[in-house]
Amino acid sequence: MPLDIKKEIGTEWTEFLDLKKSDDNELTQIGRDIEKFYQNTSQYECSPEDSLIFASFKNCKPTNVKVVFVGNDPYLDKNKANGMCFSTKNSEMTTTITNLKRLLNSKNLNPDFLDYAKKGILFLNTSLTFIISKSKHDEYKNCEKRWKEKWDKYGREKEEIEKNLKKLETERKTGNEDTNVFCYTYNEDLDDKKKQILKHEKNKPNLASYKEDTYKIWKPLIKRTLEKLNECHDIKFVFWGKEAKKLCEDLNMRKQGNVICVAHPSCDEDKSNDTIKNGYDDFVDPKTDEQKNLVNSVKEYFQ
Repeated sequence: MPLDIKKEIGTEWTEFLDLKKSDDNELTQIGRDIEKFYQNTSQYECSPEDSLIFASFKNCKPTNVKVVFVGNDPYLDKNKANGMCFSTKNSEMTTTITNLKRLLNSKNLNPDFLDYAKKGILFLNTSLTFIISKSKHDEYKNCEKRWKEKWDKYGREKEEIEKNLKKLETERKTGNEDTNVFCYTYNEDLDDKKKQILKHEKNKPNLASYKEDTYKIWKPLIKRTLEKLNECHDIKFVFWGKEAKKLCEDLNMRKQGNVICVAHPSCDEDKSNDTIKNGYDDFVDPKTDEQKNLVNSVKEYFQ
């Protein structure tokens, strides 16, 4: 039997989302598509555990929603994923939570978001599941190992280049250049070599590129949820990460005054930390008064 989504999210959410009999086929298909992965544990790694897939809905009533966070997808580690975006059930501090603390300018943030959910924060993901075949997971691990071995070598070269450049700058200022010491530094290919090393750093294997594309499976339900919540007044939305921002744009919510879009430093390939910090639309450090006011209105629910 496929997952019974109406039963899983409960009567209140079913009524709020106006899920009718005519929606049953679509909901059944979602349940069937996900269940086939969870039943085949010999071939697939699935997260979170099946009882926590709809935790975001179960822990926050639709009538209580004040803020909505939309992430990409759950952590792959079942011991970490608890069904709510960014939150961890083992209270582990992750990169995303660290950046959330930075956004909220908060030193005290409990990695288990259950108390925050009860206060009215709905922690959704664009995909409620992270699914990867065991063969692809092994392929990723092997690729990551090979990359690390190469990067360690490049890292040593990079360190030597930076060291020589620094020495060269000092020598040039004093007028005591030592051509023997800096013969490698004077090489015309030095800058190109440095660029290649930095470029290689960006080619680190991305686990997301190996996983199953479950965004399209969950999109009808997540999209309906956000559309219905957006019809309510005074709800703030935080879209965090590449897939979440795609969904935000698909819903034409990007320019709304109650919406924050945040780049994900650890996985958004087109965003550097500087861009995230200094950008206008995508930020972790709010710059404008409008951004600061919106962040402060979100922050109060994390107290």
